[in-house]
Amino acid sequence: MPTRAPGRPRATSELAHRPSPTPSIDLSESKLNAPVTRAGIVTRTVLIDRLVAAPAPPVVSVVAPAGYGKTTLLAQWAERRQPRVAWVSIDDRDNDPAVLLAYVAAALDRIEPIHPAVLRALASPSAAITVPPRLTSAIAAMRRPVTLVLDHLESVTNRECLDSIAQLALGLPAGSQLAISSRDTLPLPAARLRAQGGVVEIGVGDLAMGEQEARLLLEGAGVELVDEDLRELVQRTEGWPVGLYLAALARKAG
Repeated sequence: MPTRAPGRPRATSELAHRPSPTPSIDLSESKLNAPVTRAGIVTRTVLIDRLVAAPAPPVVSVVAPAGYGKTTLLAQWAERRQPRVAWVSIDDRDNDPAVLLAYVAAALDRIEPIHPAVLRALASPSAAITVPPRLTSAIAAMRRPVTLVLDHLESVTNRECLDSIAQLALGLPAGSQLAISSRDTLPLPAARLRAQGGVVEIGVGDLAMGEQEARLLLEGAGVELVDEDLRELVQRTEGWPVGLYLAALARKAG
């Protein structure tokens, strides 16, 4: 990922085809691109089918510790939903409502140009309060629903940022979705969201690999195990994908 100067990044993305309303923000283009799933990665078919089959709940929550394939799952799902997916890869430099919301605006602007008033509002000291409803209005004005993915939300600890995300989640128009991955429990008003149409929640138990997916992962790493050994390995790692992969590399190395 390209490095950025310290402090608030400077906004050029409009975000590339319009004058920047927030010259103090410099957006990294790489953060606005969904990761490309490389060859050999196990396709999480069951989980993707579950997400695709769900009747467009407003929020998709993917919460698990590191190494469970949260980003991979959302990237594979995004490939199924293209081109109406706005992606933001979050890091700890986004602990500023103006910066975080500028990325969200830029990601949505890639799907369809959003109203300049939304972009101008990013420069306001009260951006955390005024921008989220403008963004949900911009989504509602789009020709077709959109899916906004916020990956690695655990990087954000700023209360105003988290409140802004909650506002987005509660204000989404019907058909559009907000998908969030995090290592930590999401600080969202889950009860209100469920009452408004539901939340699809994917956790450790869902992301843990069974024997079939584990075999595909090991074979992709060039390792084959008899059924008994495979079953034991899955039990010992509790289906932790990165644990299975490391075990495969260790076995391959002898």
